[in-house]
Amino acid sequence: MGWFFLFGLIFCVVRLASAGCTAFVSPNLGKGIKTWGTVGLVVFIVVAAGLQTMYTSNDQQIGFVNQFGINTPYTKSGLKFKIPFISSAKTLDARTKSMTIGYVELSDDVDSEEYETTPGEAIMITKDFNFIEIDFIVQYKITDAIEYTYATNNPEEIFRDCILTAIKNNVGLTPIDDVLTTGKAILEANIRDSIIEELKHHETGISLVSINMQDTTLPNPQVEQAFKDVEDAKQEAESKVSQAEGYRNTEIPNAEAKASEVLSSAEASRTERVNQAHGEVAEFEAIYDQYKESPVVKDRLYYTMLEDIIPGMEVIISNDGKMIYVKNDSASVNAGTTSAIKSATTDKNDTKSDSDTASESKKH
Repeated sequence: MGWFFLFGLIFCVVRLASAGCTAFVSPNLGKGIKTWGTVGLVVFIVVAAGLQTMYTSNDQQIGFVNQFGINTPYTKSGLKFKIPFISSAKTLDARTKSMTIGYVELSDDVDSEEYETTPGEAIMITKDFNFIEIDFIVQYKITDAIEYTYATNNPEEIFRDCILTAIKNNVGLTPIDDVLTTGKAILEANIRDSIIEELKHHETGISLVSINMQDTTLPNPQVEQAFKDVEDAKQEAESKVSQAEGYRNTEIPNAEAKASEVLSSAEASRTERVNQAHGEVAEFEAIYDQYKESPVVKDRLYYTMLEDIIPGMEVIISNDGKMIYVKNDSASVNAGTTSAIKSATTDKNDTKSDSDTASESKKH
């Protein structure tokens, strides 16, 4: 638009100068040229006013109209009108843009991997005083055209400073192990929250869309290899722990089942023995009552006990109270036992005869 006004102004000046020179040479001819110059100037002013009245914007643009120092944001896209020469329109691109932290891309090609590290931004100090190189890619967009235009001289530079401050502060509060391994997601979330909070104190008109950590490396290759070995050891330890957990989850249910089975068996055995003991006590008490009433029961109990202790034997009581044990399953033993019984009986009779003879002698 500025070039159009400049071209029109030059055109009018040239026409007026030409008209003046012609009037000096030929007054009549000068009057005609002067008239055409005036007409051209009027046409130019009308066209310029018409162009100044109209302006357009699309869905990917934001802006505002300034009239007597009052800024009015765009409310919709499309063709709009304003007062010419008094109002001015400012239109800005509101599409999402990218910004790199810690490196500079050497090619405009999106698929290109050519870049150069900027040590002043990439090298940082962690909580445990280790140096580390971290690269970030930030996506942002302009959300307030008035603040972006008037509030600060260089809003994007201020936005970049806020990002660097948030990154270095949060990395300085994080151990190097977390930065290199499992703490990346938490670190990114903390940095994002810090940037959003910091932007509240600066009227940049820019909003953060996302921030993603790219490469995380160590400045010294030997240290990097040492951390890689540590990471491999941690993964192996986690694998061993996982295997142990699986073994424990398998063996513990089996052990619990066996323990439950043993407890059930013990409980059943206890119940059986307790009931048996109660029965034996009741039987003993009943026999004891009989024993108190009849002492003969004692001998019967004694003989019954012998039958329990020496099973498969028959107990024969001779007349003199001697006990002879006879097996049921051997005829020879039975024969021998019968002879023993006869011998015991004979000995008893002989002893009785001798006693009687002695008594007779004493009488005489």
